[in-house]
Amino acid sequence: MYFVYVLRCVDSSLYCGYTTDVAHRIKAHSGAVKGGAKYTKSHPPLSVDAVWECPDKGTALSLEKLIKNLSKQEKEDLVSKKLSLADFFSDKLDVSKVQRNSSFECDIPEALYGNMESVARVP
Repeated sequence: MYFVYVLRCVDSSLYCGYTTDVAHRIKAHSGAVKGGAKYTKSHPPLSVDAVWECPDKGTALSLEKLIKNLSKQEKEDLVSKKLSLADFFSDKLDVSKVQRNSSFECDIPEALYGNMESVARVP
């Protein structure tokens, strides 16, 4: 199973990625284990705002790319459930294969933020 996730970062930006192990990937982005993305090193994540389960790697990669190409406001509408994947991508992706994982919640402990001196937190 593959997952596409959206993280909210300390500067309120949104970061999208894909993985087979969401919990491990979040730890990597938070600096708890090796392997986080370059972006999240300078924009540490605060929370996981959305997770979708995809049946295969191709679908996950396609969904990740489509989400990354959305505007900030469109991403906000997607993660807040104001709009669905179908509202944005029904003509580009078979969204019937993709399920939002509403039960996945993972607030990132402040201890995992890493070096925060150079990063301004936005309330």
